[in-house]
Amino acid sequence: MINTLKKKHNITIHDIAKSINISASTVSRALNNNPSISKKTKEKVWDIAKAMGYFPNLPEYMKNQKNQLFFFVDNLNKKSNHEFISTTQKHLLKNNIEVFIQLIETEKDLIEVLETTKLTWVISLLSDTILTKNVYPYFKEKNIHLTTVNQSSSSIATLSVLPDFYNGVQIATNHLLNQSVKHIVLIIDDCNSQINNDIEQGFASTLADNNYVTHQIAKTKLDHRNLIYLFEEFMNIKPFVDGFVCCDNLVACQLVSFLKSKNIRIPKDTMIVSFGNESYINYLNPGISTVEYSSKNMGKTIAQQLVKIINEGEEKSLNNKLFVEPLKLVIRGSSSTKG
Repeated sequence: MINTLKKKHNITIHDIAKSINISASTVSRALNNNPSISKKTKEKVWDIAKAMGYFPNLPEYMKNQKNQLFFFVDNLNKKSNHEFISTTQKHLLKNNIEVFIQLIETEKDLIEVLETTKLTWVISLLSDTILTKNVYPYFKEKNIHLTTVNQSSSSIATLSVLPDFYNGVQIATNHLLNQSVKHIVLIIDDCNSQINNDIEQGFASTLADNNYVTHQIAKTKLDHRNLIYLFEEFMNIKPFVDGFVCCDNLVACQLVSFLKSKNIRIPKDTMIVSFGNESYINYLNPGISTVEYSSKNMGKTIAQQLVKIINEGEEKSLNNKLFVEPLKLVIRGSSSTKG
């Protein structure tokens, strides 16, 4: 099993291949997101690579090439990450820009890569807890051109792209208001990030002048234990909360399960809207209404800009430029009284 593997130094793709009984060439293609490899195989390879502590050492001829770009990612299994990388990679390869993928689990891993590898172009899909201000000096000192995804607060990024979460939470909240909801709770991660700040501010601005609806922001760590504790607290609110906005679909799924266990009907007793476009939400009963964005559009936008910078020499004109992806509401059973 994956969780029984012991991490050791100098893991190679041959070790990974042997552990899951596939060829080393297949492992190599999977790690580099080759479109000829199935998503299932890619996920299996990345899970094993992560468990074994795989840390690729690049040959010298790959370390100092202008037209090479690295994705730094902490979760390749996440649908939005996979779609963004696949779309961006396809466009870059057509323009003769080589693409590599590096799994980064911690801030320490990131610093090690930056210290030991010659890099010029990097796209980061890392969380705020990994791509922290502590590592900014490494990018500056080594003159690494950084593109950030879902992180607008980075002052060192050449390019940034993120969904318009501020407007997205306004869309979600206004939808619940149109359903005559009287008490809305926003559930959000208890960490300081630009995305969380945007969501909070958008939620507060939507309800700032509304004197007829009670609203609150519930911040908590998004692990199961803390979420259940928070959900239990909601049970003490009278009258019961009749509208929830969840910061992601995993939170929404746990909320649905909890409410069902308490015989609270969705959407009759309370309604739920969440963020994200994971496919599994369509198979829940009821399906969860979501505010969604296109990771593919984001990938295409960034790829087009990087081609201009790398191949056409337009670097200065695009420095510190932010692209914002619009969101749309998809209404499902969790917030609709129809049908």
